[in-house]
Amino acid sequence: MSSWTIYLNSRRQNHQASDFDFQNSLDTVGTLGTFEAFAMTWKVGVQPKFSSGGSARVFRDDITPMWEHTANQGGGTMLTNVSEADRHSFAAFLTVMEALIDGKLAHSDMLNGIVVAYRPWGYTMSLWLRAGMDEAARAELESHIREITKDDTLKLFFKLHDEHQAAIEKRRVTDRSHDRADFKAERRVGLHDKAPRQRKEQPEFKSQRQVVQPDDLKLESSELNTTKVRGRRVAPPKYTLAELESRWSKQFEIEQERQAWTLREGLWAVGMFAVSAFVVSHLSTSAF
Repeated sequence: MSSWTIYLNSRRQNHQASDFDFQNSLDTVGTLGTFEAFAMTWKVGVQPKFSSGGSARVFRDDITPMWEHTANQGGGTMLTNVSEADRHSFAAFLTVMEALIDGKLAHSDMLNGIVVAYRPWGYTMSLWLRAGMDEAARAELESHIREITKDDTLKLFFKLHDEHQAAIEKRRVTDRSHDRADFKAERRVGLHDKAPRQRKEQPEFKSQRQVVQPDDLKLESSELNTTKVRGRRVAPPKYTLAELESRWSKQFEIEQERQAWTLREGLWAVGMFAVSAFVVSHLSTSAF
């Protein structure tokens, strides 16, 4: 008799989620070997959490509920929608699980696990089959499920895991393409609908630039406090033109005088050198 592990996924994943995201979203509830223990765990630890949606996976203890597991590769699923009088009693699912755990379900050795997903109107039940289960065996399994659940309305649809994966990947690509197209469209609409920035009307600017001639400034007038130039008010010049010319003249005379003194000093130095040389020469001649 096999042991069965219950995985709960209360965080519903969309088809865009990656396999890594899906695996991390699974919580292990427990591993059980009898239907009595399974039924109690389901009633206490799983079913109350279904009110917020999600899914539960019951798989053999040595098989994870992932397509990538070797026991699931090449296999497929038989899916059916279940809507009961008490739509969330999960009566049909519990009946199938009892037959599966007890080994009384037709071709139970070919079942790796069962997935139940919450829906507002009831739930879906998906049987995961090993590779190699032919159409006749699947028909026998479907007939047996209708018999033990006493529900002739149940119709199970088979699809290979590879087909299911390809369909989901196609939807992912399509949705990503749509998302990009929607983003571009929203961006275009945003750019077009955005009201053009209104330029604030500025009052007509009248240039206050004024061409001023030196004679017009009357810089020597004591009544002039400030002078307006190109719309700015600036302090009056420190010196008048006449004062500046006078200062420049005085500075020039000082520089000329300095240069003259420098020339006289040079001549004086040359004279002193000549005198010194004459005296030294004369004394030397007298000594001999």
